[in-house]
Amino acid sequence: METDYLRVLIFVGLVQMAGTGGFAADTPGLSGDPAAENASLEIASLPLVFIPNAGQYDQSVAYAVTGPESSLYFTPREIVIVKEESAGNGSITHIVRQTFPGSSDTPAIAGADPLPGTANFFTGNDSAKWQTGLATYGAVEYRDLYPGIDLRYTGTTGTLK
Repeated sequence: METDYLRVLIFVGLVQMAGTGGFAADTPGLSGDPAAENASLEIASLPLVFIPNAGQYDQSVAYAVTGPESSLYFTPREIVIVKEESAGNGSITHIVRQTFPGSSDTPAIAGADPLPGTANFFTGNDSAKWQTGLATYGAVEYRDLYPGIDLRYTGTTGTLK
């Protein structure tokens, strides 16, 4: 049980780091410019955008949140956090997996709180494989993750709740 508590603490800490991508109000280069600082604060308060998988991600992913330096992938069995970090001439990829021990093998995962706008993915030259007009959501819910228990994720840039 102590190990699970530690995993949750690490998970929460990394989620708070994930996706900040320079949007914090104290971003270098923005100090002294009130308009830029206000814009930065507005961006930092935007909701996370949960996008359903229509073939643009691995088939195990139901929903994803992507940013310039990090991504969150929501699957039936786990949440995967991927954080890219510059290191010298290359980069380091950090991956954290949050599992749900003893949960349902097939919880229903659904978007909630529809957001205005849609997402489009134009990958490759074959337009038949492009994903366009995908709905966007301000939350994702795992329904009946455990008997009678739902789990809901929301957040703003840099913070997953």
